[in-house]
Amino acid sequence: MTTDNLQGIIHLEDGGSWSTGKAVDTSSDVVDPSPNPTLEAIRDRVRTHLVEQFGQHKLTNLIAAILRVQGYTCDVSPEGPDFGVDIIAGRGPLGLDSPTLIVEVKSEAGPIGAPVVRGLKGAMASHQADQGLLVAWGGLGKAGVAALRTDRLSIRVWDAEDVLDRLFESYDQLPDEIRARIPLKRAWVLQEESG
Repeated sequence: MTTDNLQGIIHLEDGGSWSTGKAVDTSSDVVDPSPNPTLEAIRDRVRTHLVEQFGQHKLTNLIAAILRVQGYTCDVSPEGPDFGVDIIAGRGPLGLDSPTLIVEVKSEAGPIGAPVVRGLKGAMASHQADQGLLVAWGGLGKAGVAALRTDRLSIRVWDAEDVLDRLFESYDQLPDEIRARIPLKRAWVLQEESG
């Protein structure tokens, strides 16, 4: 719509009431409405909130809660040195049924290297775990990726995006105290067809 076509269009007056107007000078009066937040912007905000609320060992507790929703029984190591074992998880009432997991959680923003991957492999062997889960908030560096190359069938990596996906999938079933610290509201939006 050009400026010539604006005669008779309803516009908001300075006083806040609606009126019909004649020709409107739009060069300085028109303000674009704020756009709806994108999915990416929403995820960024939730990611930032998690960093603020679940740093260090608190992220381990969040991961354990997500795993419990997925049917695992979890034993969370106390805060402090854990020798590569933040969570021991397994199926069944005692957490001893397969698959058993050793989980290492790294909340650092930067990528994780090969020493952490080797530590997880060693912890899996010493605990005779079936599988390993490395939660690397900042992802893996090249050396970390290379160290995992031969273990893709026994070790999974969750980076920040994976944690967000698992959080959104399990949110409704998480304990009240965790949901209170991550106050999310579900909103359904009609997906616009392109083309």
